[in-house]
Amino acid sequence: MSERDLDENGNSDDLKNVIVDSEHSSCDKYLACLFILVTNGGRYQGLKQALDNQYLMDKDAYPCTLPQALTLLE
Repeated sequence: MSERDLDENGNSDDLKNVIVDSEHSSCDKYLACLFILVTNGGRYQGLKQALDNQYLMDKDAYPCTLPQALTLLE
């Protein structure tokens, strides 16, 4: 909301748009992470471990969309 200069007293349509956009974004991120999680553990174990280690070091390298996840796996 702060990126779009909105507050609680602002236009309700703008607030609804922000909520819809954030829900859509969170669903995309969830699906991308889930897709990587269910991949073949033997083949992609190194990638999964590298992503986990980067996240632990405060460097979020997880993909945000399903196409980004596919590209990362290729």
